[in-house]
Amino acid sequence: MEAYGQVNAFRGLPGWEAFRTWVLQRAHALNQALFRDHPKGPLDPREVGHTSKSVSGWTWKNYRGSRVWPVSSTGRPDRSRLSPEARAHIPPLTGEALEEAVKAGASLGGKRRGSQRREEAKATEAKLVEALKRLQARGETITARTLAREAEVHPSTASRWLKRMRGQG
Repeated sequence: MEAYGQVNAFRGLPGWEAFRTWVLQRAHALNQALFRDHPKGPLDPREVGHTSKSVSGWTWKNYRGSRVWPVSSTGRPDRSRLSPEARAHIPPLTGEALEEAVKAGASLGGKRRGSQRREEAKATEAKLVEALKRLQARGETITARTLAREAEVHPSTASRWLKRMRGQG
């Protein structure tokens, strides 16, 4: 349960290894504290290690929690979404480091990724239009499935596009 509360503090700069080490240390401490008076004694340290590895791996990969601390393409937490206390621990990028991050494709507001998505959408639409023309020229029935197969796109993409073209969506 503690891992859920701490995982986001390790995202970005401290990283996965630091989180995994923290979970391992907490697991050993809890093992000693909780099973000290147990008739069989504490769990075997290897068992604690395997359990902590599993918990830390799953939590790191799957748990985002209620507080989202997004990590930018620089590998650092997005400081604008952090609390003032957390922001104080992560200095902002400046100078050459900032320039390098921008050259490497740091989102800095998401404008670059948005333009990439728009370009991808235009390319997909062009593929769908060409596929539609080919199907019509062959006299085939136009369905989302045949259009998707002809344009080499996902069927749901073709279905949404067809609905829009027919004025249904």
